[in-house]
Amino acid sequence: MGIPTEYEYVEAYTRNSQRTSGPVTNYSYYSALSCFRMASIAQGVYARSLQGNASNTSATTFGEIAKLVAAKGLALSQQKELPVFVESISEVKMSLAPVQFSAKFYELRSKLIRFMNEHIYPNVALFEHQHNELAAEKGTRWVIPPIMEQLKAKARSAGLWNLFLSKRAVAQVKIENHTFPGLTNLGMAISARVGSARV
Repeated sequence: MGIPTEYEYVEAYTRNSQRTSGPVTNYSYYSALSCFRMASIAQGVYARSLQGNASNTSATTFGEIAKLVAAKGLALSQQKELPVFVESISEVKMSLAPVQFSAKFYELRSKLIRFMNEHIYPNVALFEHQHNELAAEKGTRWVIPPIMEQLKAKARSAGLWNLFLSKRAVAQVKIENHTFPGLTNLGMAISARVGSARV
């Protein structure tokens, strides 16, 4: 199927991060950390499903997924450390060439950065104030401040909504007034990391 092996992924990362060949120490630790990270994400999805905030009805299944991935992480953390050896680059089958992004990607990224600067960062303090008040009133931290709904509406009108959806998905669920952004998975991953704020 052309899917790289775990060895090939490790070698490609080692090579592209300009590390020398040889044993990759603490590999089990990094693998366990990755599992725990995925488990925490799955648990978050499950928690949102319990609160009625999940966008997908299948989100309730993520509770079991979190358990399975966390158990795997625990097993990896307890096993004897076996260093993974990265051999010479000449034996590597997978090549990670520099990524060429489209003009659409850079246009959307600039738009996202402007939106963060103009609407998100200036409202962080208000978001936290409204969240704390609502949390105290409702007796739970799983609340949605009014400013969040206002910002969501602005994001929708700016065309910065559901950017992860593929053209096929948009057609299948028949989302009105939604334009497919034309991003690749990698482009979406990078776009999702623009900025840093609690909102």
